[in-house]
Amino acid sequence: MRFLALFVLFGLSVVHASASTTLNYYYNESCTVSTSSDDLRIRSTPDGGIIGRLANGTAVNVTDRWSKISARVKGKTITGWVATQYLMEEYVDTQGDNLNVRSVPLTGSIVGKLPNGTEVRVISTWLLITYKNGWVSGDYINCS
Repeated sequence: MRFLALFVLFGLSVVHASASTTLNYYYNESCTVSTSSDDLRIRSTPDGGIIGRLANGTAVNVTDRWSKISARVKGKTITGWVATQYLMEEYVDTQGDNLNVRSVPLTGSIVGKLPNGTEVRVISTWLLITYKNGWVSGDYINCS
């Protein structure tokens, strides 16, 4: 019952995609595909297989943003995925709390924690879109 209360309290919903369950936050931003030539590939996960394509200029709804990062904490390098909303430029901005670094976006295991203010190097940013509940590279999406 406490688990369900957290979903209601923080506005989370459970979405069933194929055999796995992912969490979608009520983050919704209208954006446009911006490629110079080829269609933008939609992937099942940032490292997953291609599940579709979008033409340049196609409107998409972004429901979540995750960045693959690398950071040094106490002499140790941590590499993994963080919710992009907690990054300000190249620094962690959580208003004081530690930021969980995950093995994969959304539901991956926690591989480390970054204190507020930690400097990070962003390797890539991926966006979860409503179309096919797929992932696209943030390099080819324009959200103005």
